Amino acid sequence: MTHIAQMSSEEKNEIITRINGPQKYVKVIFELIGCMINLDTFRFNNILDKCVREWGIHETLHCVILPFVERTCLFENPEKKTYKLNLLLIVECIKQKIYLGIESATEKSKESRTILLFSAGPWDLLPLYIHYLAKREGFTTIYPAKYFSFTELNMICASTRPDYIIGHLAENYRNPDLIEFLNAMTHELPHSHFISTGRALSVDKPGQNYHPIENPLEIISLLNSLHKRSG
Repeated sequence: MTHIAQMSSEEKNEIITRINGPQKYVKVIFELIGCMINLDTFRFNNILDKCVREWGIHETLHCVILPFVERTCLFENPEKKTYKLNLLLIVECIKQKIYLGIESATEKSKESRTILLFSAGPWDLLPLYIHYLAKREGFTTIYPAKYFSFTELNMICASTRPDYIIGHLAENYRNPDLIEFLNAMTHELPHSHFISTGRALSVDKPGQNYHPIENPLEIISLLNSLHKRSG
């Protein structure tokens, strides 16, 4: 049995009571948590499909999937969690709904402002969700959906010259290549902004173009602020 399956009713109810929102959403989230505990991916996906049919993909993502992901800490790497298997089995269901949201995002012009997203590691659920938010906001997004080297990062930036680069870094992340890349941005990409979620980087000359952010869900507000400032 997994750790989460051994939780008492009080512990499970505590998770649920921390979830704010209309009762209909809380009920669905409770059902999703039950499916995760029981490793029932078939029912988990059926519940999400029903939500999409009744409420649409964007409401489902914002009101059901996001609070579920936040409260189960699914944006974080599950390697050290005692209920790792439960999370790994349902994460693909979550990803499929985010992909649907990306495909359904209504294009709104941001005057061709381009965002390059990457994850410095294998756990990429958060960058994928940011990809969805940015595309729905009207930004042009580039997301390779895989971990790539910083040689490749330099090549992509040289060819696309993105306005914003968003990197998701794990708390234990250490890589001098990224620090070197960031320090060189002042000369190579003087008008680009680098935003990091997760671990903040120590740079030689932290300037106006580097923005570490603690709450990744505030990235859209930051992007819009930077967009207005540069416009």
